Amino acid sequence: MPRGPIPTWFFVLVLVKKGDRYLLVHERKHGQKWHLPAGRVESGETLVEAALLETLEVSGVPIEVNGVSRM
Repeated sequence: MPRGPIPTWFFVLVLVKKGDRYLLVHERKHGQKWHLPAGRVESGETLVEAALLETLEVSGVPIEVNGVSRM
């Protein structure tokens, strides 16, 4: 019996730098430590759109995307 397609998700991890400072976020709801802004790319969303939205959502800081690295 053939299997159905395996679900695939994409995620963004955003490195925000201003001068010699980096943006980290701390989500207290799960007792997590400090981390870079990140999140899942929603259907129909580009990587850049996801980076902008996720960073704003978790930090309240609007950013400008200067490049994308795909791993």
